[in-house]
Amino acid sequence: CPVFADHQDSYKTLEKIDSKADKLEFGVLINQIIDALLTKLADTNTNLQSKAAEALVKSSFYALVGPVIQIERILSKRDIKGNITKESKSHKHLAGRLQLLASLINQHKLGQNDINIQRVTAYAIENLSMNNALVRQNAYLVLLRLYETIGIQLLTFLALHGQTK
Repeated sequence: CPVFADHQDSYKTLEKIDSKADKLEFGVLINQIIDALLTKLADTNTNLQSKAAEALVKSSFYALVGPVIQIERILSKRDIKGNITKESKSHKHLAGRLQLLASLINQHKLGQNDINIQRVTAYAIENLSMNNALVRQNAYLVLLRLYETIGIQLLTFLALHGQTK
């Protein structure tokens, strides 16, 4: 892939940055990069959307970035400065974030011990009632991926938290 071919050294560096001090030092920058890439998930250029999603998924396999950090940024309606983002209400952004969330859960087989199931399911359920069909479809996909990973535990969780009818 040409986008990543130019940045192979950067990815090799990401593999080496694994200490707690390094993570703290680079944490703010990583969050800014993740937020910038999340914004591009709704770009009008579909090639750019695809490359942003690919970069997010690929970087999630490095300890410094990891899927959990990305999921926290996906679920957040605020930027790293604490301001509510315009993307938190955009159907295109929501659909892209939900699709990425489903992909991360699926590729990393994330379950109760890895992520905050309550926040993830609440985010997905909240978006099931959106007007946009793609947002609803991707919200359903998140729940499906969770179910594929943790099975009946998801149904138990939903029942305990009053999310089933």
